[in-house]
Amino acid sequence: MSWILREKEFESLMSAGPEKRYEYFVKRVLDTGKVGYYDHNTISVIIQRRRMRTKNPALREDMRDQIIDAANRLIERYGYKKTTMEDIAREAGIGKGTIYLYFPSKEEVALSCCARLNNRVCERLRWLSRADGAPAERLKRMIVERVTMKLDAISGFGQSLDDILADLRTSLFERREKWLAAEAEIFAEVLIEGRLLGAFHLDDALQTAHALLTATTGLMPSNLSPRELVDREGIRNRASHIAGLLISGLQCA
Repeated sequence: MSWILREKEFESLMSAGPEKRYEYFVKRVLDTGKVGYYDHNTISVIIQRRRMRTKNPALREDMRDQIIDAANRLIERYGYKKTTMEDIAREAGIGKGTIYLYFPSKEEVALSCCARLNNRVCERLRWLSRADGAPAERLKRMIVERVTMKLDAISGFGQSLDDILADLRTSLFERREKWLAAEAEIFAEVLIEGRLLGAFHLDDALQTAHALLTATTGLMPSNLSPRELVDREGIRNRASHIAGLLISGLQCA
């Protein structure tokens, strides 16, 4: 059986910090032998994760990247459905038990692959947003680079891309909102700069940034055919053309 938090107890935990919440859940499980959201194996894994983070956080991040790199290679080579956690652990050169200290499931590994890609895209966009050139030039480079980076990252996945979307659609959509928001904030900075310099005419920079991202949704890998996924130059040219049209609509006469 599992225990249920009383209302006041729940409110108290929510107002406490994450350390206090963690200590409470672990102590409750150890004291009562019953579980709430986690079974005993999961609690054990959580404890080991925390110990590893405390002892050597740098190693932990290196290992996460190592596992994600291994997963990317296997998904491209064999496909998402045929790839197992054991395969990923072997490819990464670690024990099967070790991989579960970092990722509870293959689905979480795949989601982390997507998250890392989006983090890298944001880093690149941030660099381009602060590079030399007029706001219009930088904005165009950012739009084109965003499309091509995502295309390059998963162009070799083929059918696996459809498998990932089918299995993880709900989770991906939930996280996509956060990823889009992060990208939009970077675009908004350039839009605001252009408005201040008299180069752009717009009212809401963040709303305009989201519109720019939405306009290129059709060029995202999940919306491309297998033939289009390997036509990098063609997709890049289409992105450049769309970017030109969008920016010309923002420029002051």
